[in-house]
Amino acid sequence: MYIEVQSNEEAIVHPALEKALNDIKSAGIEIINSNIEDVIEEEDIYSSVLEMEIKTDFRKYVKMAMIYSPTSIHVLEGNVLLEKKEFLEILGDVSNMVGKLMKDFEMMFKILPTKTKRVMDEEKDYIPLTIFCNVKGDEEKIREQAELVFADSRAYISKMKIREAGKDNLILAIEGNFPDAESIFETAAKMTPIAFATDIDEIELSMRDIQVVGMSLSSLTSEIAFRKISMNL
Repeated sequence: MYIEVQSNEEAIVHPALEKALNDIKSAGIEIINSNIEDVIEEEDIYSSVLEMEIKTDFRKYVKMAMIYSPTSIHVLEGNVLLEKKEFLEILGDVSNMVGKLMKDFEMMFKILPTKTKRVMDEEKDYIPLTIFCNVKGDEEKIREQAELVFADSRAYISKMKIREAGKDNLILAIEGNFPDAESIFETAAKMTPIAFATDIDEIELSMRDIQVVGMSLSSLTSEIAFRKISMNL
């Protein structure tokens, strides 16, 4: 795993990476080996990279990917088998972390319509998952945005319902079919559901799944941070 820090002040680059390394250790993640590269300067921007080999469980890995936004992740070994309870809890972690960031930064994702119409592959085994979101606004626009998010995440909606839940609040419930773990985690991050449900007892993630999910969440939180910085310029 590689974590990069860039700054226009050279003096803060290494200390920031050292703090990240210490915080990761404090979070109970085993550091097998680590190295902080020399600071380099290019066009008045100073940067360095923390390279780490770690060993941890999937839940801590997901949180670390979202907090530190690594620029590169290489999973070396091992699949992950998650029981339903833990799987749903991790999705809750993702939703809560992104939801807090978006609220603090007063942002929302802009999802563009897909240009090609996709059709579900009848021979593929999709992962069923129902999500529940607390939403506000016009029901037609809510449905339209949900459809865009699912299409962007390569997932399919089999049923969608909206019901009132108090003054100006609505509950959006979507039964969806997801082609892989990446599409599930992307949807959880973009829609920040308040609850999840599924009929499956467990889900197995391959090395590729683990790597792709980590990088997808890393890219997402990097986007939020970049947009926050841009807003303050």
